[in-house]
Amino acid sequence: MRGRPKTRNAIIAALLAIATLIGAWIILTDRPTYIALDAHPLDARFISETRILVVTANHILMVDGDEVVSSVRPPGFAADSATISPDGRMAVTTSPQGGMELWSLETRQRIFKLAYATNIIDVSWTPTSDYVALLYHGPMRQSVILLGLNPLRIQRMLALPHGDPPNRLALSPDRAWVALSYYERSTTIVRLSDGTRLADLTPPPGRDSALTWSDDGTVLLSGGHVWKRDHDRLVYQKRLSGPSDVVTASAFQPKTACAALIGGWSPEEPGRESRDRTIYIWDLASTTLLATLAGQESAGPAYPSHGLNRLRINPSGTRLVSIDGQGLRLWRLKH
Repeated sequence: MRGRPKTRNAIIAALLAIATLIGAWIILTDRPTYIALDAHPLDARFISETRILVVTANHILMVDGDEVVSSVRPPGFAADSATISPDGRMAVTTSPQGGMELWSLETRQRIFKLAYATNIIDVSWTPTSDYVALLYHGPMRQSVILLGLNPLRIQRMLALPHGDPPNRLALSPDRAWVALSYYERSTTIVRLSDGTRLADLTPPPGRDSALTWSDDGTVLLSGGHVWKRDHDRLVYQKRLSGPSDVVTASAFQPKTACAALIGGWSPEEPGRESRDRTIYIWDLASTTLLATLAGQESAGPAYPSHGLNRLRINPSGTRLVSIDGQGLRLWRLKH
């Protein structure tokens, strides 16, 4: 009997040591905070530990903590979709009138427009926010457009082969590669400089799954599959298992080897959105599932058909926000 406290203390100490070694996230026990908005958010981005910049169809909002503290409607601002740069200073939008627009979120002014780019399917920023890649589907061609911000000009226009069009792209941080995913095919890696097809990543990521590079460009998440870059090739690591074949959004924690993924469709019901849309937090170094953020349907309004399509983490990894219907769901995390 006397040995039990020592045994228990030893177990606790071992668990704490493991958590320290893998930089584990521990989820606080309180429920997520639902921040209701007047319109469906198109994108959200942390610009500090607690402040979140949000773009809706007609407004640019600032959320501090769990409250909306400002709302601005810039003249002429109307968006069907938006992707905010990592530094929160700019956003690429597509307009209901047609065309792609680049907006300064600091001055609330439009600074660039591609009038002919009426069908931008996906957008991918570099971590430094100085380049952005656009996946363009036109009536006669499919292209990847690389836009440089300093100076502001089109750096590259890469025509893609005719046929099944890609639906997602991810630009590597060094701008050497573009990852393209297709609805019913594997992810393809293309060299941006000349369009050379470098690899087809199998197994496929799942229909309409997210593609996300780590900020240092060493890891690519293709849906729930982890690929590690080894010089001029990608080496398959593991599938991050969960109840869903499709990952609708993914994000890397800035300071540890951790990533968060949202499951979107259930393999038992192909083509239908899963009802739980669980967020999974993984330690990629050890491929260990650290936490499961479940029960999202029970906290706040029900999901619309578009579900979750953005996932962001603040710089210290203590807060995670997901776009959910007509609002944001804010989770508080700790190490």
